[in-house]
Amino acid sequence: MSDPRADECLGRGASQRDAAAAAGEEGSSAGRSDGSSGSPDRREFLAWASVATASLLPLAGCGETTDSDTSETDKYPERDTATPPTEGSPEPTSTTVPSPFDSVTDLTEVGADPSGTEPIDAIVEEHAADGRLLHLPAGEYRLDDGIGLSGLERFGIAGDGATIVPTADQISTVLYLNAGGPVHVENVAFDLRASDADPRVVNVRGPDDVVLRDLTVRGTLGGGNGAIRIDVTDPDGSGRIERLRLPDGSVAGERVTGCYVGDTNEGEILFKDCHIEGFSDNGLYADPTTGRMTVEGGYFANNGIANVRVKAGSVVRNVHVRCDSAARDFENMRGIWLTNHEPDADAEPPLVENCRVEMQEATYSDGAIGLTSELPGMRLRNTEIRVDVDNAHGVWAEVPYEEVGNGAGLECTGVSITGDAESGFGIKIDGRDGCVLEDIEVTHSSADRNGIGFQRSQGNVLRNARLNVGGVPILLQDATLDTFDINVAPAAIESETAEETDQ
Repeated sequence: MSDPRADECLGRGASQRDAAAAAGEEGSSAGRSDGSSGSPDRREFLAWASVATASLLPLAGCGETTDSDTSETDKYPERDTATPPTEGSPEPTSTTVPSPFDSVTDLTEVGADPSGTEPIDAIVEEHAADGRLLHLPAGEYRLDDGIGLSGLERFGIAGDGATIVPTADQISTVLYLNAGGPVHVENVAFDLRASDADPRVVNVRGPDDVVLRDLTVRGTLGGGNGAIRIDVTDPDGSGRIERLRLPDGSVAGERVTGCYVGDTNEGEILFKDCHIEGFSDNGLYADPTTGRMTVEGGYFANNGIANVRVKAGSVVRNVHVRCDSAARDFENMRGIWLTNHEPDADAEPPLVENCRVEMQEATYSDGAIGLTSELPGMRLRNTEIRVDVDNAHGVWAEVPYEEVGNGAGLECTGVSITGDAESGFGIKIDGRDGCVLEDIEVTHSSADRNGIGFQRSQGNVLRNARLNVGGVPILLQDATLDTFDINVAPAAIESETAEETDQ
């Protein structure tokens, strides 16, 4: 079931780490943590588009590839960026061109067919140039082979009600941009429903100012590398993906990722108000080796492995995650999964705040919010969790790897957990010392559903908690806990010694 608030966006056209690592999968996307990109948002672009449309005459008519991504670069070698535009190309304008571009070309004025009859592959590649924004007015545009461009700087493609329709059944990547500078793709829909291909739809890489905004992909992917890949290749660079719509997901039995941050990523990426639903191998897979990830807003639903997967130091804020269908039989439908590419005792804890996670139906699940063994701790604030899936924990902090140590623990504040699950814990903490839980509510009526469990975890604090569960409200297994202002009597707290826990 899709979020009704996101459905209104779908009409604009549209719409693996478990296997990805083995496949040598792809890259990532970044955005500044302050949310700035130095580029216009959709409202600014549409305002520009209306001006540009009124002045067309002055404007002269205006994937996770594996290591085969390297072969994509070979296929589309770098252009000579010193080569000026060909004679007859539109001249730059100073009044209607959005930053960071120098000129705009309306592709329909140079031969692009908006009826979808004739392909536009060659026209796009012919008119692509440094500093140029290619504009696609409203219409349907056919692609036969896909578009591949490398080495361009300050290059962009922006639509205004445009839908790109790939026709070839063997196409591997619809749009591949390996840029030498800023690169933008905005306000374009991709419709795969008439094709038997399962391509990477957009694969974009650049050192800084990498922007994907208001993109929609329609069509259920039957395999391939997934829909979107982004890499910001400079550690001081940033990127952003805003209002990405991937509502149709993938089939079962194949590992397909919705949006993937690639292994050549080094910069920051912001994901803002995205809708990703129904992918088998992570909805948002933002766990690159380096680079800070920020997920701000958005709706993520019914994805396998994880709906939102991020690394150390990342921020997940104002996000809504829901699993309410197991119809595609995906593996381990987690909500928000906090992990890292490798164990790191000094890793900065990720932050999750002001989120809502609903686990109503799933094939099976580790839980709504999970902290993996690679990370020493996390911060969780002001978040609502509902779990109706049996044996799925509301929050689960796994035992850390030996090189991580007992970690920095968890800081959980203002967390509410409810639901009809019949087994498992509201909060389960394993092998982590010094955890602080404050302003906690856990409400589960099933007789086998427990409240909070600590195992091999010392020096913990629980303050201002209301635990109303059918099972054990607090279970300490070789663990210690100081409590303040809780509704659980000391006699109701169950404790086991280390020997009893090991039995």
